Amino acid sequence: MAEEKDIIGAILSNPIFSNFHIDQVREVCKYFHKVNIKSGLPLFREGEIGDCMYFIAKGKVGIYKKTKNAKDITKDNVKIADLQIGDSVGELSLFDNYTRSATAIAETDCDLLMLSRIDFERMEKQNIEFSYKILKSLLKILSKRLRRTTDTVVDILKEEEK
Repeated sequence: MAEEKDIIGAILSNPIFSNFHIDQVREVCKYFHKVNIKSGLPLFREGEIGDCMYFIAKGKVGIYKKTKNAKDITKDNVKIADLQIGDSVGELSLFDNYTRSATAIAETDCDLLMLSRIDFERMEKQNIEFSYKILKSLLKILSKRLRRTTDTVVDILKEEEK
C-alpha cells in the first residue's frame, strides 16, 4: 500500500496529470512502476531499444548525446538537457520501437515512475480516456521540445553565417 501511495503522490506532482481527478489517479497508478536509480547510473543509454518512459518524482536527470570517439558518457559527450521533478524522459519509446536517441543519467538519487509500452497499450485497451489525456499532454511536451530545438538550430546557423 505504501508503494501505491508513493506512486499516487508522484503522479499528482507531475503536470501531465493535472487534468486527472484523484479517483482517476488512483486508477491510473496501476499502470506505473516505481523505480529508484542511484546517482551516476543510467536510466537508459543511447542506441538501446526503448520500451518505457519515466516521470521524475524526485531527483535530477541529465540527458547526454554522443560525440565522435566518445569514451566517457558525462565527460566526452554533450549534455543537451537537465530534467527534474515533474519532467518526463523517454516518451518516444511509448510510440515506436526505435533506439534511444540519447543517454539519460541520474545526476542525483532519483525516484521515478516507469510506464512501459506494454502497460501503456494495456491502458489504451482498458481506459481510452486515460491514455488520451496522457497522449495529449505528451504531445504538448514533445512539441515544446521540438520548438526549442528548432530555435537552437537556427541560432547556431546564424552564428556560423557570421
